[in-house]
Amino acid sequence: MTRYIPLDDQLMPSSLPTIRLEHAMAFPQVAARNYYHWVIEALSRLMIAKEILDRDPRIVLLVPANPPRSKNPGARRPFILQYLDLLGYSGTQRVLAYNGDTHRVAITTMYYADWYNRSPRPGMHFCPPQAALLAIRRQFAPTHLPVQQRPNVVLISRADTGVRKLVNENELVLALNQTAQRHGKLFQLFVGAALSIAQTIELFQSARIVVAPHGAGLANMVFCG
Repeated sequence: MTRYIPLDDQLMPSSLPTIRLEHAMAFPQVAARNYYHWVIEALSRLMIAKEILDRDPRIVLLVPANPPRSKNPGARRPFILQYLDLLGYSGTQRVLAYNGDTHRVAITTMYYADWYNRSPRPGMHFCPPQAALLAIRRQFAPTHLPVQQRPNVVLISRADTGVRKLVNENELVLALNQTAQRHGKLFQLFVGAALSIAQTIELFQSARIVVAPHGAGLANMVFCG
């Protein structure tokens, strides 16, 4: 006879304390601590499940522990929790930030929101359906000015990261600022760690042009409309 060993027992020591929940939903994927994967993939799953979550307040949301970048006592609230604040899901009774290094979670009834991938191309399951992305935009940035009237020319800086920094960022800032002024627009240098999620959404909601190297900050273009 083959003995079934639960996946959690294979990944996490059984000596860890167990948190027990009656009803819970998991919607993030493995990289959801990353800003891009949280916004584009995890929030897409949450939008799919939102009607069920709003109808049944017993369901606890399982989200990955997402500590702030800074260790300072005044550090900004983690971005995952800021998004859940905007959705009205705040509070320990509704959200559990799990950490596999400190505890395990046992759930009686588990819900998981996902989409069916019909594409034969490899990796396409990481691309949410358009309807889910539009639901994110409607939820967080429901209104937009006409494109020509949007005031912001945004450069996404990577000054707050350790990789893929722009070596000539100062020169690019100067050039974009001059170009924005010439066309009656407002240049904005976006550094993710400097703004709250609400401020970030407002900035990209009013963006006419976004300039950026590859990076998680491009996920904010979902709010551009």
